[in-house]
Amino acid sequence: MLREAVPLAHALVGRVAADVDVRVLFIKGPTAVAQGLRGPRQSSDTDVLVDPSRLELLRERLTSLGWVDEHPYSTPTAADYSRTHRHPAWPCELDLHITFPGLYADPRGVFEQLWARRVTIPLVGQEIMCPDLGAHALVLALNSLRDPHRAGSAAQLADLVDRVSATFDEAAIGDLGALAGELGAADTAAPFLAAVRAPNPGLGSTDPGDLRAWRLRTQPAWRVATWIDGLRAQPLRSLPRYLWRAAVLDEVEIRVADPNLPPGRWAVFQVRARRIRRGVTATPAAWGSLRRQRVARFREIEHTGDTDPEKQDREPHRASVGSGGPAPPLAIRVIGTLDRMLPLKRGVVVRTAPDFEDQGLAMCEQLVGGGRKVVWLTAEDDADRLRRVAPQLSDHVRVVSARSMRGVWAYLLAEIVIHTHGLYQMPQRSRRKCFINLWHGMPVKKLDHVPAVAARQTDILTVTSDLHARHIAETWRLDAAKIHVTGLPRNDRMLRTVGQPRSEVMMRRAGDRPLVVWLPTYRHSVTGEIRSDGTGFGNPFELPGANVETVADLATDLGVHLIVKLHPMSPRRAVGEHGNLSVWEESALDEHDLTLYELLGHADLLVTDHSSVWVDYLLLDRPIVFSIADLDSYADGRGHYFAPLEEHLPGPLVTDLESLGTTLGQVLNDHETAARWAAVRARLRPVHHRWLDDGSAERVAALFS
Repeated sequence: MLREAVPLAHALVGRVAADVDVRVLFIKGPTAVAQGLRGPRQSSDTDVLVDPSRLELLRERLTSLGWVDEHPYSTPTAADYSRTHRHPAWPCELDLHITFPGLYADPRGVFEQLWARRVTIPLVGQEIMCPDLGAHALVLALNSLRDPHRAGSAAQLADLVDRVSATFDEAAIGDLGALAGELGAADTAAPFLAAVRAPNPGLGSTDPGDLRAWRLRTQPAWRVATWIDGLRAQPLRSLPRYLWRAAVLDEVEIRVADPNLPPGRWAVFQVRARRIRRGVTATPAAWGSLRRQRVARFREIEHTGDTDPEKQDREPHRASVGSGGPAPPLAIRVIGTLDRMLPLKRGVVVRTAPDFEDQGLAMCEQLVGGGRKVVWLTAEDDADRLRRVAPQLSDHVRVVSARSMRGVWAYLLAEIVIHTHGLYQMPQRSRRKCFINLWHGMPVKKLDHVPAVAARQTDILTVTSDLHARHIAETWRLDAAKIHVTGLPRNDRMLRTVGQPRSEVMMRRAGDRPLVVWLPTYRHSVTGEIRSDGTGFGNPFELPGANVETVADLATDLGVHLIVKLHPMSPRRAVGEHGNLSVWEESALDEHDLTLYELLGHADLLVTDHSSVWVDYLLLDRPIVFSIADLDSYADGRGHYFAPLEEHLPGPLVTDLESLGTTLGQVLNDHETAARWAAVRARLRPVHHRWLDDGSAERVAALFS
């Protein structure tokens, strides 16, 4: 019966909608099959995307025809994006959607965009309207991604990827990525977009609350996790009633969920018993899902210093405290209170992002050499990693998870706290503590105004020159006496790498050829502080028209090996080895027992953009090329401390892949070009660096020893 009922239901809804002047688009089901986005299969219901402003009009007319919505829609797991209508004489349901899970733009705007892209499909003698190929493919991808653990979801998504890859041309693939951003699906559809190699300029733009809800929804025990998550919103007096309802539901809700349930209390009792058994069984996995959410939030806080406890349920927020900032959550207030109460302070703790980066390593080397014991607070309790990266430190540096009680206790007792991004949401602190802020880059792009880390966790701030000291003091409203021109400890490690033989890893890739390191910064961050700056181009290089094939060919033509190291906050794209091109994320450095500044010490040439890494690389007096295609949009948005930026750069600026290849060839092979830019570097080096040696960590340690 379904074979006939589902197509006829499409025709019925289409006719009823036309009679009451309601715009509708049919999704999934036979329309997707007709478009070649799915193989033939039997659908069990009819999914309709309805103009949200006129949904009730269509529902009233369908109800008058016997299609009744009996769903109470009162549980936390009930779908709030659709209404289900049933008819006693029909074997299929009608699902009337005002939006679709994973599309987080405004529902009215989503519908208008999809309506503008509508096409018609012949079905049972009628012209049925549905989204065009690109929009419909996006909906189908989200349908699989929202239930990734359901049997068949992975196969359905793989089939869709194959069909899209085989039939969409380059323009259609590009349009797919742009549409995802416009519909609020850049993050939710990211696995699909990556699989079909679509650009994804909107990645990282989803509201944190929406993204959290999506991630929770895609967990295997999401229903139980949703009920558990709802506990935090319940006042104490309501908890017993809430828990009872979660366990048993009422009979109306049970029978609506299963219309074929036999009459009688015994059938309802059996459903409740199965529900409780499933809930108890799924609770450990549900708790795990929620814990992973909290860990992700913790890592974001560690990057941003955002003390707003409600951020995960609202829009992205940038911390700015001025006179103290928003009230931190209870756990952070407790940490602050205990810190002020405990009189005894001793020892040193280090916290960096990412774990075991060069600022922290250089300081630990200096402190351990002076006989100090150090506790390194990390996102992951991974002492083996420190032994691989810096074996000389392993006996003197204790690695402790920052999320553990041991980590919190080490922080509370510490006299010296050394960090790169702040820690523990910047709680109120003991006056007996001294915070050493090894800020993670000299300001080229504008810093946030008076962030929490400046107000609460900066007693000593290290910079490389008086110019950068002035810029940070003005932006952060920081007492100039707190800012010390010591140089950055990480540069000690870079300078000490110079002259050392290339590692086995470098020799396998570059041999004796020039090694070019490309460090693009993010345009749309996907972790840490969620923000968008400048214009993203949907590829790892943040350069229009670039892809791994063309960049690998460029490296081959130039006779170099090119390593692109992705920013820790940027999307993970094209990671791996591609001939003369290596695209690395943070874990690749770990796998090869390298750190970023050791890699820079080996590099013969640096390619970068708005990142401040070029300030550090100036110390090596080696060529730098700037690959910036969004100079104007970045300057108009976030802005730079040097304007116009191109007049303050110690290397040529290029805006596309062709000019990058030409410029790299000139800088590497043309002596006149190389000499001209060497003179520019010599003029700018003292502007950005007071110290040219490898003694920065020693100078920092002298400030608090």
